[in-house]
Amino acid sequence: MVVYPNYSRVPVDYYMERVPGAEIAQPMFPTPAWGQYFPGKVDGATMQVALTTQKTPAKRIWVVYRYAPPIPSSADGKVLAAATGNKAPVTEVHFPYVGVQLYLVAP
Repeated sequence: MVVYPNYSRVPVDYYMERVPGAEIAQPMFPTPAWGQYFPGKVDGATMQVALTTQKTPAKRIWVVYRYAPPIPSSADGKVLAAATGNKAPVTEVHFPYVGVQLYLVAP
């Protein structure tokens, strides 16, 4: 799971710690484990480092974003596009102020 921008991770952590089975989803960015992220104090790796140094390639990438996903021409947008194989999301859901995209990156 990628949470964008990084400070939006706090509310995602809140829900991930309360949903049974949520530990199956691993945080890719920001990198600290669920419940261990504190913006400005423990930011972990940059998005580029986090998405390019995965030990096990992800088969799916969920992107949870606040307001809008990274702009494709931005550094984060380019990194995300590379990590998802430049594919379009297979599904996208919009809520007030939040959106969720699912990318299938396994061949």
